[in-house]
Amino acid sequence: VLVYPQVILERLVEVDPPNHFEIEYYVNFAWHDRRIFHSCNGYRAEADQPDGDSICSLFWQPKIELPDAVESTIVQELGLTTQVGDEWGAQSSWAGLQHSLAYRQYRQRAKFMVVLDYLSLPFDKHALNFTMRMPGANRRDRACFEVGEPHDATSVELPASQLGSGWKPGDQAMVWNGKPHQVRASGKPRHQIWDVTNFEAYSESIEADPLLGLETSEWANANNPAMILRQLALADNESLALIRERAADGTYHICQVTFSIEITRRNWYHILNYIVMQLVLVLLGWCTFFLPPESIDARLGIAFTMVLAINVFQIVLVENLPETGDLSRLQWFTILNTIVLGLIAVESVVVCGCARALERRHELDRHVKKFVNRPDAHRAVRRIQRAARRLILLQKVAVAVEESLDPQEKGPLSWKERGSARLWSGRRGRHRPSDGWRWMAVRACAEWGDIVAATLLFPVLLAVSLSVSLTGTLTTAY
Repeated sequence: VLVYPQVILERLVEVDPPNHFEIEYYVNFAWHDRRIFHSCNGYRAEADQPDGDSICSLFWQPKIELPDAVESTIVQELGLTTQVGDEWGAQSSWAGLQHSLAYRQYRQRAKFMVVLDYLSLPFDKHALNFTMRMPGANRRDRACFEVGEPHDATSVELPASQLGSGWKPGDQAMVWNGKPHQVRASGKPRHQIWDVTNFEAYSESIEADPLLGLETSEWANANNPAMILRQLALADNESLALIRERAADGTYHICQVTFSIEITRRNWYHILNYIVMQLVLVLLGWCTFFLPPESIDARLGIAFTMVLAINVFQIVLVENLPETGDLSRLQWFTILNTIVLGLIAVESVVVCGCARALERRHELDRHVKKFVNRPDAHRAVRRIQRAARRLILLQKVAVAVEESLDPQEKGPLSWKERGSARLWSGRRGRHRPSDGWRWMAVRACAEWGDIVAATLLFPVLLAVSLSVSLTGTLTTAY
């Protein structure tokens, strides 16, 4: 028997991961049954409630199981309806209805198990799946679902705001990925977090032999009676046929249809409350570049305050999101913003240190200019020059003596001689700090560090933080 399901999703009530999701839907099962005769034309009865006065209530009906359901309730039972087909001749009331048919209708609310992946938060999409299954039966009594294409057995009747902004009856919903004929507007309240973007159905037929499908250990094959019987069945095809005949055809047929609801998060809540506010805090940290480098206390105070504020967002995310093995996009965004603000604090320390070194150098130059024209300064300069000449002369003598010695006569140098050689060589190549690259780097850092950081480094770091976190680069990499 082929059963044709038609499910209309009427309301997405709740999504509560990792516990369950709750939906309300309307179900219509239809099937052909040639045993329905003229006395049952247009018969209606309560489902699963046999009427002792009417044989029409005894016809076969599909028994539906919900293996994924945590809880299910039939909100409205519309019962069983039968119609006689043309095969009964003039007794049929529907011209063109070839075979007699029956259909059952009811409205149900159910909770199903759900597991959601939060790695793409707040731009996440999920599939909520639930299964309708007919109890396993042998081949003699098997029945199965027939759904056609994925969108042929499903429809949605939801509020227009939940199917996409600007949608109205007769138009295609903006966020809807399914077929236009599937959707129609409803006056029921919409879900505040999720938009329904697709609704599909897939049927599956499974045949399993409970005897041959067993897999176990060698010990069980040698001691378990059922496993011994399995070995005999596999060894002798005639024994297998005999076993199946005695078991009344033990190959069981399981038929099920899986419905998949695709939902998309309405992410403006997270964008405005998390992403925009964190960007505001990071941009406030950018203001430290416009403070004087000497104001190290004020600059570090702003940077550390922004770091603490970003950490509050991290604590809120940890408390509101379930524990997962990996970080979501929003959590990566928060972590990278913390790193950016930390680098701003480090830059403030480096630039302030260079500015202080430059200020000390300028202060020294001012003192030198102040005392350069004094008589005692000229005498001090002459003393320094004589000391320098003596030092240079000693250096030349030491080099001449070292070059005049035969390498074989010198022998290995002692640790004192090696230290003296390093000292003289260092003094020969030593320059004033103002003339070396290190002093040039200190000057450039003090004068251009804030400008380069504010116009180049900070925008690049912020752009990298936005791109690699919110686009999912880090979530896919790890």
